[in-house]
Amino acid sequence: MYELDTSRMSLIIFRDNMFKNLTLQGRFKFVAYLFNYQNKVWGTYVPSVSAFSLAGLRLYYFLKNIRGKSGKILEIGSGAGGNLQAIRRYKPYAKLYGVDIGSAAIEYGRKHFSTLELSVAPAEKLPFENNYFDVVCFFDVLEHVVNPSECIVEAKRVMKNDGIFHAYVPCEGELWSLHGILNYFGVNLKEKTAGHIQKLKRKDLILFCENAGLAIVDLKWSCHLLNQIGDLSYYACLHLTGKRLASSLEGSVGENNNLLVNKGISILKGLVSMVWNYESRLLWFLPGSGVHITCVVDLDMRMDVR
Repeated sequence: MYELDTSRMSLIIFRDNMFKNLTLQGRFKFVAYLFNYQNKVWGTYVPSVSAFSLAGLRLYYFLKNIRGKSGKILEIGSGAGGNLQAIRRYKPYAKLYGVDIGSAAIEYGRKHFSTLELSVAPAEKLPFENNYFDVVCFFDVLEHVVNPSECIVEAKRVMKNDGIFHAYVPCEGELWSLHGILNYFGVNLKEKTAGHIQKLKRKDLILFCENAGLAIVDLKWSCHLLNQIGDLSYYACLHLTGKRLASSLEGSVGENNNLLVNKGISILKGLVSMVWNYESRLLWFLPGSGVHITCVVDLDMRMDVR
């Protein structure tokens, strides 16, 4: 008969109670320690715009909204540069830059994605001059940082006056999302499993952009009900087993030594991704748990998103 390890359970409960009493800065330091950000290699997976890719919709919206732009493109929180390498397929003449606080991820990217310009730097203090980039973007970053507003202000600083800012941000503080409902009752499945210390809402993101002097020109929702059910189930399993996300979600799902099992999981992952992506493309105007936002500096192009 299976016996519950009460000593381990007591340790988890003690750790969780201690974690809840930490400040946001303390939580970031604790999560950074858990995930070993400096030595962890993130962002090795190269997605595509295909509906069979979990990150396909994010890449699709990004490329669609910067269609007329090339030049210098910066991804903040790039990890090893997998997203930038994907952008390279569609923007072959652009000069692509990435920054991340993880030195091991940047080192991996320099070895495997040699056409990218990668640097170790925090999102709050970018090593670039003012008005340098044509496009600046974040993908799944702002929920990990202590001060998202400061990061967006810094992104705007290095962006040209006629540049484009684009971000995908999980909004897991919204009560119309499953994670938001759990968060309301004090259960955050992604804080220690994926490092999400922020519980952002759409209104937060809009305010951050406006305070930075950015005008919103496009805003779409994604990650609707079917996606949320799958996402919540996956992170609940990680939470209950005491595991943490090892790399990107797409890169970590299906890691198995058995090639046949890997192939089966890959096919299943592709089919699930297709359902999720088409669900969000059809329901982009309805609230979900993720927001794709595009901004420019010209305030005359503001759209009413309130």
